[in-house]
Amino acid sequence: MIGLHSTPMRWQSAKAVIAFGFCLLALALSTTAARTAPNRWYGTYLFEETGPRTGGGDGPAMTMAHRLRIYPAGKSIQADLQVDGYQTSMRMLCTAKPEGTNRLRLYLREYRKDNGQKPYAKGAHLFSLVLKGKPPLETHWVAMRPLLLDEKQRPSFEGFQKAP
Repeated sequence: MIGLHSTPMRWQSAKAVIAFGFCLLALALSTTAARTAPNRWYGTYLFEETGPRTGGGDGPAMTMAHRLRIYPAGKSIQADLQVDGYQTSMRMLCTAKPEGTNRLRLYLREYRKDNGQKPYAKGAHLFSLVLKGKPPLETHWVAMRPLLLDEKQRPSFEGFQKAP
């Protein structure tokens, strides 16, 4: 009789161990995903604008090149933002704050010493990067806007794309 009753007890114990193992695996996977989510943003992003020609249409076209480098800084995420082009030289240090897994908000932390203009207040929400599928990355402009393109002529999501 003891053998018949001990088999169900062993099976119950085995099921409990298996369930506990799955719980540990799920916890490990969710912790890893939460820890690595910001890593998806690390890297360099580029955005280039081309505006009208200078000199009444006879001169060269005005261009603006934006370069954004996102990187870890201790427990937070920082970004260096450069904008160079027609009468423009901006250098900014930004704080990047993830919102969920598909959005990264960028805020002006400070201007770099070699900055030329200071059009934004410290702490201003400059823009957000949003992963939506197609296009691969959207830029949702807030305080900062493309400098050369008229807002009526461009989609609101046009902007930065991750460099290869």
